Amino acid sequence: MGGYRIYITILVIWMQMTMVQGNCPIAKCTCLDGQPPSNERIIDCREKGLLSVPAINATDEIFQELTLSNAPESNCRGSSPQAKCNRILHISSNTFAGLKVRKIDFSQNYLGSVANDSFSGLETYLTELILEGDDTNLVPFYSLTTLTKLKSLTLERFTLNNNGIEAFHKNLQIWKH
Repeated sequence: MGGYRIYITILVIWMQMTMVQGNCPIAKCTCLDGQPPSNERIIDCREKGLLSVPAINATDEIFQELTLSNAPESNCRGSSPQAKCNRILHISSNTFAGLKVRKIDFSQNYLGSVANDSFSGLETYLTELILEGDDTNLVPFYSLTTLTKLKSLTLERFTLNNNGIEAFHKNLQIWKH
């Protein structure tokens, strides 16, 4: 009888551990424990060979970061990138619907286009955004205009035009008031 109790106890503990590790809102990615003081978890999608942002399962949990980046030493922007490199070219409309995250990192990707409503739903959560373009497309200012909590914006490998800057600048003035 005692052997069954031990077996059941081990089974219950294993099931609880599996459930905690398996509830990442993006199935292709890994959720890592957060660090104090917030202890908010990190969704790690680095170097998964992604060509687009994977489907996101809606959740009420607030995450510290979603990283879709590649490590600079991986040579992912070179002429023959490794298969593990993310090569995300486009961020679609409502891509992040159902997700609450404070930081998104697209470093070392090839963003060619970002839909105007890509970040819909993140207006009150997103404080830091890192986007890396493909060297030919304009800065996606219109997709950023509703991000009222944004404190840090890093844009690399995009070109500029005055229309986008003016629209973004007007919204910056509104946020200050």
